[in-house]
Amino acid sequence: MSKTRRALLILLALALLKIPVDVLLAAMLPDASVNPAANVVAGAVANMLLLGLPAWMMRPWESLRLPQKDAVWPGMLLGAAMALLTRAAMSPADAAWQSWLGLLPDALPVPDSLQMAMVYVLCLAVVPAVTEEAFFRGALLTGLLDGGRRITAVLLTVLAFALMHGSLANLPGLLAISLVLTMVMLHTGRIAAAVTTHFFYNISALAWPGVPGWGSILGGAALLGMIAYVIIRQPKMAHPPMKWADGLIAAAALIVLAAVYFI
Repeated sequence: MSKTRRALLILLALALLKIPVDVLLAAMLPDASVNPAANVVAGAVANMLLLGLPAWMMRPWESLRLPQKDAVWPGMLLGAAMALLTRAAMSPADAAWQSWLGLLPDALPVPDSLQMAMVYVLCLAVVPAVTEEAFFRGALLTGLLDGGRRITAVLLTVLAFALMHGSLANLPGLLAISLVLTMVMLHTGRIAAAVTTHFFYNISALAWPGVPGWGSILGGAALLGMIAYVIIRQPKMAHPPMKWADGLIAAAALIVLAAVYFI
């Protein structure tokens, strides 16, 4: 079985498991308003088992269609900058989206001690950055790049990541950061750069001071420029379209993930 099909089958399995796992955790754990720490830790453990473990089994996270840059630090610095620019640009967009749909923003727990703050950083910033990037950019993106056109791989990875989070309130921001993470991986070929980008985006959510309107506009313009630069620098490389069976699996996974928003 090809790496592409294995990655897509795991994605479909995760999509099918999402609702049962969420229901099971909700039944087992105390109310988040009473004991948020238990929910945060349980979410991190679920991330490691459901995303990190399959990604680890699908190593190496490489593709012939990804660059192999020797220096990782420039990519990590680029990713950190793009993460903060994404937060600056998309915070107003998320707020407008939530206001339009009459939704409340996803609440983040407030630590009551330094130790609890460290737990939240580990579980809400570090663990998701590592496990989600290992799966979505490490296993899924590289598998899709090997089994289809680049644009197909990018679109499927971006949509799968955003939909897997199941957060309608933050959907614009999730789509934006998913695109940024995918662009960083395409540009650097290094999973460490994608993990760094993801970490800075997550940590900014825990302590974001906000920026004025002109700052969001400038941040969005700078971000679009960086994405355009990455796209322009992509090498020209022909590749046959995805096999029809793989396309059906991918479509099924996206449909199941999208259905989460209506259940």
